[in-house]
Amino acid sequence: MPKVVILIISLLFAECTIGQDGTIYPLDTPAEPNAIPLGTGGVADQSASETWFRQWGDPMARNITSATLTPFFPKPGKANGTAIIVAPGGGFRWLSMGNEGWEVAQALAEQGITAFVLKYRLHPTPASLDDFTNWMKNLSFAPAPKNADSTKTVTTARPLQLDLSNQLADAEAAYAMIVKGRQNGE
Repeated sequence: MPKVVILIISLLFAECTIGQDGTIYPLDTPAEPNAIPLGTGGVADQSASETWFRQWGDPMARNITSATLTPFFPKPGKANGTAIIVAPGGGFRWLSMGNEGWEVAQALAEQGITAFVLKYRLHPTPASLDDFTNWMKNLSFAPAPKNADSTKTVTTARPLQLDLSNQLADAEAAYAMIVKGRQNGE
């Protein structure tokens, strides 16, 4: 009998881990009814449209060309007057919207903090999910070797060398919108 119980529990945990292996799965674009467009413009040389996928069980977005700000408000009577902008990570090529965006904002709202999830513009990635998956497998985030010749061109993608002007403009616009709303008593 104990072996059967252990087997059943093992199967239950195994079922929970399916889709948690790093495989990229397509995901329909979720509704974002509370998202406020920031109107900061588009992305140069972006031919692919916004696409969502699931990896490690979390919803992620890529090829973002229109920045938005989504508010998460505390329950009435619980707000403590603090506001924060939550900017999900992803190497400026995708955004981990679930565990680094919405879940963080919801946890902050439960603590009385008004949180705003910033879905900022991203650098382009391949249009098809298969091409994106292959691109991800070949992407190198490793720093240049210490003895590398700095005069040679490095061809591997390094997020720290990307032009971040769109992302900074989106963050500044989000901050300005929050400050203006606060000044107007919103």
